[in-house]
This record gives sequence, structure tokens and C-alpha cells, in this order.
Amino acid sequence: MKQLKSHWANFMPLLFAFILITSCNNYNEAPPFPTSENEYTQPKTKSFEFSKPDTLQWVTSKLKTLPSKKFSWDKLPSTPMDIGLPYKLKAPLTTKPFNWDSLPSTPFSLENLPKQDLK
Repeated sequence: MKQLKSHWANFMPLLFAFILITSCNNYNEAPPFPTSENEYTQPKTKSFEFSKPDTLQWVTSKLKTLPSKKFSWDKLPSTPMDIGLPYKLKAPLTTKPFNWDSLPSTPFSLENLPKQDLK
């Protein structure tokens, strides 16, 4: 039985290679290439006409009041906010005042932009 398994183990890769090689050689002809067709079909044009104006009549009804629950901020548990920093800062953060008016300004002109011709 062991000898039969070893023969199959040697024969199976050869059989697979033979089938692979012969299956590729059976069909040599490539499918026809569409020479005059586009990748997409051309859209068909249809005439467009507006429909007659129609008057909408809204049916209004009295709505039931929405259910409401009383909410109290005082009943919420107070817990400290943890932002996940595992260490304390070595020094307090420094702040610098920033004045938007002190920035240099340049007037914008659309006509002064560089122009390039399209090829």
C-alpha cells in the first residue's frame, strides 16, 4: 500500500503539469478586438417637455405632542475627564498673543495671475 501511495505522489505533479500545458495549447485564437466600437455606448437623445403645472394640496392634521422626559444635569455622576496622558507636563504651557491685523496683506487681482495657453 505504501508503494502505491508513492507512485501516486510522483504521478500527480506530472499529470497536473501535462493537463496545464495541453489545456493552454488547445486554443490559440484571440478574441476579436473591437476596432470601430467605443468603450461606452453613445447616449440617445430624447425630447424633453415640461409637464403641466399641478397644484399641490397639503393635508394638514393636528399632531400629537411629543413625549418628553425631564432631565436634570445635577443627577449626572461627576467624574474627572481622563484624556489618556500617562505623565504630567514638565512645565506649564506657554501662550503667545496673536494679532491677525499685524499680518502683511497683499491685494488680490485676478488679472495679474500667470496665464498659460492650453495645448
